[in-house]
Amino acid sequence: MAKLFFSYYLFVSIVLCVFFTYSKRYQMPFDYELIFSVYEVAYYSAYLCVGYLFFILSYKFSFKSSVSKKGYNLKGDFNPRPRLFVFLFVQIAIVIYFLTRLVSGVEYTNGEQYIQDYRPLGDKVSNLVLLIQSFLIFTVWRKPVFIFILLVLSALIAFLFAWIDSSRASILPLVGLLYYFYKERNIFPGVVVLIYLIFCYMIAMVGRSFTDRIDFHSLNEIVSLTMYKFDEVLVWVVSYFTAFSVYQFAYITRDTLGDFTWYDFFYSITPLPSFAWPYIPDYENWRADEFRPMGAVSEVYRVSPLMLFVYFGFKGFLAKAIDSMSNDIARLFAVVIFIMTVVMMFQYNLRSTQWFYYLIALLYFLERGGFIERSRRFAL
Repeated sequence: MAKLFFSYYLFVSIVLCVFFTYSKRYQMPFDYELIFSVYEVAYYSAYLCVGYLFFILSYKFSFKSSVSKKGYNLKGDFNPRPRLFVFLFVQIAIVIYFLTRLVSGVEYTNGEQYIQDYRPLGDKVSNLVLLIQSFLIFTVWRKPVFIFILLVLSALIAFLFAWIDSSRASILPLVGLLYYFYKERNIFPGVVVLIYLIFCYMIAMVGRSFTDRIDFHSLNEIVSLTMYKFDEVLVWVVSYFTAFSVYQFAYITRDTLGDFTWYDFFYSITPLPSFAWPYIPDYENWRADEFRPMGAVSEVYRVSPLMLFVYFGFKGFLAKAIDSMSNDIARLFAVVIFIMTVVMMFQYNLRSTQWFYYLIALLYFLERGGFIERSRRFAL
């Protein structure tokens, strides 16, 4: 699954990038479609295609897959004994956590600065909590009443992230439920969840242009604008998730924006905290401008084009490790995190992305050591 997503994502991103540049029918983020020719897009995409070749070779020759051919099975492998009190405790704790973060943000900031300079819900801890929220479905999947409670609260949390934080992470709380409805062949609720998920993402993208988003009048404007310009917003969302990644790499590479050295590279991949380093790089040098980070792919290319291909090879090794995991729960966790890193590696710095690689490695070694399988009998 990790390999398929990476392959489709890169292919679709390049194709859409060429299409939007050629047609110029829709406005892209930062007007990228106007500053590039089709030839330039194809030229810089060629680097990514060569990188993909390294991805495939690494995936093919890494190690033998041991995954069961029977695939996912909710009623078999996904059959932990429900602990409803665990579900309720974790769910209540998550809701309290986000509401507390929201209230504290309102209390200590005011006016436009509150939204413009401070995202009260978004950080690495919040993203991890959102993943936990998504996978709560596997503790209560046999209990329709609790699934309904989970659905309502997940929708609420997704809405808060879309409205208040204008965060693309708003899709995370609903990923597990979407997967559950897909595996149970519940088409109608699955489609409803998918539509709501896309709508939250669209609200998040439109809301980024509003400085005082917490105002209910602003919410009404955001929703109205989303519905009035539905096709434009939808294309904007799709392009931001796909074609923007290729545009961003081409933009940074062509205009040699930002600065990233070997020292910055080693600093970015180490798990050591900043205070353990004698010299902390200036993060502002890792940006194209105030609004756009270089992105991990652009950073490793700046170090050396060869490092770009090595990085893609590392992604292939990681994808093979994930697809070879025999425990379906651990594999699904790892796939979701891997999907995040695939998008993030084009749009966020390597220092921010690399933490998720350690999380995938932890899941892999826990699964290989049998810890996850044994813990299922007791924890859930």
